[in-house]
Amino acid sequence: MASPAPQPPALSPSPTPEEALFAAEVVTSEEVITSVFVSLVTGFIFLALWVFFRKPLRGIYEKRVQLPDLRARPPPLRRSGLLQRCVGFLTPVFLLSDGELVQTAGLDALVLTRFLVLGVHIFVPVAALSCAVLIPLCMTGTVVDNAQYASTESIMRYTLSNIQPGSSKLWASFALSYVVLAWVGYCLYQHYKSFALFRLLHLHATHPAGGVPRMAVVGMEPRGWAAVRDVLLKLFSPLYMLHCDTAYAKQVLEQLNAAEAAAADAAGGSTDNAEAEPDEPLLGKYASGASGAESPLGKLTAEGKDFGSSAVLPWWLGPEQVPAEHSAARGRTGVIAGKTCPTLRKRVLATSAAGRPVWVSAESYAVLLTTAGPPPSRSLWALLRPTSWEPSGISVDTGGKAAAAGEAEQAGQGALQVHPALQHGSSSRMQLVVAGGELAGIGAEEAAAQLEQALKDLWPNSFAGLVRVYNHKAVDCLLVHHDEEATKRDRLVAAVAAARAQAKAQGCEGGADSKAGEPDAGRAAAEGGKKWWHCRAWRRTAAAAAARLAAAEARLAAQEQKVVQLEAEIEGARQAALKQPLGSAFIALFSDQTAAATAALVQASLVPALNFDVRPCPGPDDLNWAALWATWRHKLARRYAVMPFLVVVMIFPIGVLTGVLTNLSAAVCGGTPETNSLYWPWYCDQTSFGARLLKGLLQGILPSLISMLWDTYVLPMAFFFSAQSEVRHLALSDLDRRILVLFYCFNVSNTFLGSVLGGAVFQQIGSMVQEPGHWLAQLGTSLPTASTYFLNYIIIHTLSTNFFRFIWPHEGTVLFVIFRAFGLFRPKCERDHCMIRTAPSYRGARHFGSFALIFIMGLTYAVINPLVLPAAAGFFVTAWITWRYCALYFYERSYESGGRIFELLFTLMVWTMSLFSFFTSLVLASKKSYTAALIALFTQQIGLLLYHKKVTLSVGHYAKVLPLHSTLGAPRVSVDPATFLPPPLRKQAVGWYPEWGKVWEKYGISRYSL
Repeated sequence: MASPAPQPPALSPSPTPEEALFAAEVVTSEEVITSVFVSLVTGFIFLALWVFFRKPLRGIYEKRVQLPDLRARPPPLRRSGLLQRCVGFLTPVFLLSDGELVQTAGLDALVLTRFLVLGVHIFVPVAALSCAVLIPLCMTGTVVDNAQYASTESIMRYTLSNIQPGSSKLWASFALSYVVLAWVGYCLYQHYKSFALFRLLHLHATHPAGGVPRMAVVGMEPRGWAAVRDVLLKLFSPLYMLHCDTAYAKQVLEQLNAAEAAAADAAGGSTDNAEAEPDEPLLGKYASGASGAESPLGKLTAEGKDFGSSAVLPWWLGPEQVPAEHSAARGRTGVIAGKTCPTLRKRVLATSAAGRPVWVSAESYAVLLTTAGPPPSRSLWALLRPTSWEPSGISVDTGGKAAAAGEAEQAGQGALQVHPALQHGSSSRMQLVVAGGELAGIGAEEAAAQLEQALKDLWPNSFAGLVRVYNHKAVDCLLVHHDEEATKRDRLVAAVAAARAQAKAQGCEGGADSKAGEPDAGRAAAEGGKKWWHCRAWRRTAAAAAARLAAAEARLAAQEQKVVQLEAEIEGARQAALKQPLGSAFIALFSDQTAAATAALVQASLVPALNFDVRPCPGPDDLNWAALWATWRHKLARRYAVMPFLVVVMIFPIGVLTGVLTNLSAAVCGGTPETNSLYWPWYCDQTSFGARLLKGLLQGILPSLISMLWDTYVLPMAFFFSAQSEVRHLALSDLDRRILVLFYCFNVSNTFLGSVLGGAVFQQIGSMVQEPGHWLAQLGTSLPTASTYFLNYIIIHTLSTNFFRFIWPHEGTVLFVIFRAFGLFRPKCERDHCMIRTAPSYRGARHFGSFALIFIMGLTYAVINPLVLPAAAGFFVTAWITWRYCALYFYERSYESGGRIFELLFTLMVWTMSLFSFFTSLVLASKKSYTAALIALFTQQIGLLLYHKKVTLSVGHYAKVLPLHSTLGAPRVSVDPATFLPPPLRKQAVGWYPEWGKVWEKYGISRYSL
């Protein structure tokens, strides 16, 4: 005979007002049901608004289609007819393959959408299995039939909370936890192998060059239901996804081999297709400050005004106005004007083995060296100090002394020249490494000379030069100011043109050089010298028009002077920066990809007295320049200085704050003034409309508003400035990964645990100290109970928030559309129009952090509350549809890292699996199933550790870089050093635009740290 179910020793059925104020975040069953209906209605409204506005606002919602320099555009959308307006946007979502998505949006965008596919792969089968096993099992219990679960009884009866402690039924959850971990591990493994395929294709890929510039449009071929079937099968089957990816990789390699074979046949063994010579390196031509260098801008006139500039090339120029050498279509380097596709900013023209001109990535031929520590002590320096010696002729990339000498002379022709006074070696420790090689100017040049000589000795046949790093912040700030003033000037040009047209209509062509109010002779002759002379009103109108024209021209002249003065300051600041190279970082360029790969693997010190970290150089679009300026001392100091701020942000009780506001009435109005010390008579006794409105705002709207502002604005900005202030993330992709780690830690420590525990742990801290076993009962009770909050959270995002992104993909873009509808912030010059057309980037760390939170919520409750799993599966399905569309038509990445963030996502998913194991064991222990809890905790944690190690070594190791043997077939190139020069330091600031160098573009963040 079964014993009666004991009452859980957790919270009392009737909490006091103080306990209600700090209670865990629990949503009642009625509130969950209400959320379902409200979310369905709001989601339908958002989709209806999207269908209505997407045609008239296609310039906003299809920004990527307007980009002029994409290698491949997404297909145009059909908007004619009601059916096409309603569902036409789904056609590319379901018909375009993942390979075509990579062609148009990049591998980083594919990783974003594939992470959502991973959620579908995991939660759809797990939801079906868990619901089929656990729901019938949990419904047999009677534990929730008491006052404690009165408000959540209809949901909690389907959870482990409804099973009696010590029941043998708990072993079902124990066994199911192993099945869930095995399935999640299998899906992760398949996705990692798929990512490795795309990653290696990305590293190996070349793009044809030469011929008439053209832009491909992907997805234009007619397709039927077979394409939809393939997409859906890949969406729900990880095995089929990997099968399709393998076939795609083979197809791409076959096409590359076929192109090479065709080029070899066309060449016929002749030497006509010799290696293409790139343009003259722009570093010496434009960045050296030569006064004889002629501006390539030429004369660009509008309304009779010359917009040519010897200091700044306008970033907003159209493709037909950009000089040929800086054009994405006609240029031969990665030094391209204005905002352009990230992959174009790191392109290098090369010739394949078959003589075919191709574009390759500059980052494959560059190595980044950064200071890693202080110089050696004097005793070590006595041993390391270089002595007189003659190179033996043995080097890394050649086998003989004679061959090395000839190749070294040839390679040295393209190398950067060192100041003549610094070409000689120095045995002085202080001259070589003054302040550890961190002193700008002479000390940095001395270190560069020693590094350059060492690299030439080791790779005489391949080393091409050493690019110095300069602090360009002063130039950049001046360029920002120049952009503002030049915009004002361009708007004044339009104002002068309008004033001139009005004056001409009034018969007065006057301006700054004519007498106000005096009509022109031509108009006077046309009118016979009679009408205007006798018409006083007309004369006054003409005088006013002439005065307005003169005033507008005067303002334009004054503004032009400001712009010219700023351009002179920019040129002066640029020359000053170029005279002060930093010793904190250098970029070594190679003509051979194998040599660059071997150099990046060097762990020994290249120069005896300098301590450098060596790594493959990020692409010019991916470099985080502010981090390259920092010395090893600054990085160490800032890393610890930022920690207190991060701790405050991590533990800030935003959940408690919103919970206090939500439970305010229960706390301050419960009971009577005699029984409730928090009783607020004015707030509780008021029944007027204003009082009810205030209560509704405080309890309904204000908590949601605070939570939205915190998640959307405060956290991303706080984590960005914290990560950037550490100045140790050398690439923008590294910075994004660091921010993702911060988001994940916040999601676990604050959002998840804060929602589970709420303020209850603080209210019962005394009981936990006196009874150490009380914390287990507290957590075991709070964890299943808080699942109603997570269920409500996921439902809202599944049915409403994901669809809201269709009509509100970017705050600034949509808000300015609204402002312009009311006549505010309307574009007045071409620069304004170009800024409107520019697509924002997605905030990778922010979005991945949001997705990871759903994984945490869903997996943690996989065998505790199975009702969360269908909601999580639905979230990833609707999010996949939304984000696949946005990746194709709205967002344009600010950098292309080749999907490297997936390596971190894999590790975070393993940590999430570890959380699942830990909390499942915790709930089992709280149910007095101690044996199952201990077995699960120890075996699963050890298994996850071994799993992570195995996958990292068997798949991840091969996805980081190309194998050395694979680089042997890569073409030799001559990388233009200006490719790795920041745009502010290039002549005319080619490549500069207001958002360049930011990890997230058009989000109001800075390029630099605090």
